[in-house]
Amino acid sequence: MKVDQAVLMGLVRDVLIAEDHPAASISIALVDNATIHRLNHLHLGHDWPTDVITFPLSDPDEPALSGELVVSTEMARHDGSRDGRRAA
Repeated sequence: MKVDQAVLMGLVRDVLIAEDHPAASISIALVDNATIHRLNHLHLGHDWPTDVITFPLSDPDEPALSGELVVSTEMARHDGSRDGRRAA
């Protein structure tokens, strides 16, 4: 699945600003269902794929938000199609 990095970065920036987190360091991993399934099982004990897993890396009292997002592109495409939208 081809993803426009500029669009993705813009979406993340817009969400961070809307959620009042102007200072942030977020990494994003785009993976397949098999990979997110393994991560979901390893870190959360869930034996199924999911759309997104978040890993906060900063404490709530820190001024800058830091974290990791793992996104299943397969699940995003499926969910976007199901909702009548086209996935990015």
